[in-house]
Amino acid sequence: MGYAPDGRRRLVLRDVQDRVYNEAGDGLGVVLVEGAASGAWEARFAGVASLGRVDLDLFERPGASLMRAIEQRFEAVAALLGARSVSLD
Repeated sequence: MGYAPDGRRRLVLRDVQDRVYNEAGDGLGVVLVEGAASGAWEARFAGVASLGRVDLDLFERPGASLMRAIEQRFEAVAALLGARSVSLD
């Protein structure tokens, strides 16, 4: 995803690569916009029926339509998992 040692084009720009990995070096979820990473996210689950909270780190301030699209995608994931709700922080 972020590292491509064989020279393939990267999905994550070099100046934000450190924001798509946690302290242990594990990759976080990535928000893709037109094939490029626009942010990272990490879910905090709260019980069986709730996705809980999603910590969202967008690399640039999104417009209203992009933010609504992101919210809709997370709502769809919550519904797929049978969750009652999801909140973005």
